Amino acid sequence: MSRLDVLRPFIEKNLAALAGKEKISPDASGDYTYPWGSADISVRLLDKPFPIVQLSAVLISKPKKKARLLESINALNAAELAVRVFKFEDLVIASWEVPADTLDDRQFRDVCVRFGETADRLDSELAGKFGGKTARGDDDEDTVDA
Repeated sequence: MSRLDVLRPFIEKNLAALAGKEKISPDASGDYTYPWGSADISVRLLDKPFPIVQLSAVLISKPKKKARLLESINALNAAELAVRVFKFEDLVIASWEVPADTLDDRQFRDVCVRFGETADRLDSELAGKFGGKTARGDDDEDTVDA
């Protein structure tokens, strides 16, 4: 049994509690998704070089104003603690990776909440500055509220 097989039930139990659902299951690629404000947060387990929980979110897609976008992304990377922001094709993505082996329930929840709050704040800021579309509207109702 791999270490990821042991961690998956931990992730599923804690994400279900965070989302207020009975059960949460991975998608076809093994990722989990939960809504937070105008962001959809993806949670992935990685095994190399050691078990890692990777959280990511598409902040905006198809930004219209591109001239200062990379400058703004660099400023965010200098200012934000632990979160990396980058441009990939026509997407601006945020990511945060934490070691999975030592996480307990409270720490996992804290990581998910902090990343969700950051993604929700940054996607709205970037969409306001550079246009583009966030994953969800700020007033969507099935947002996790921790």
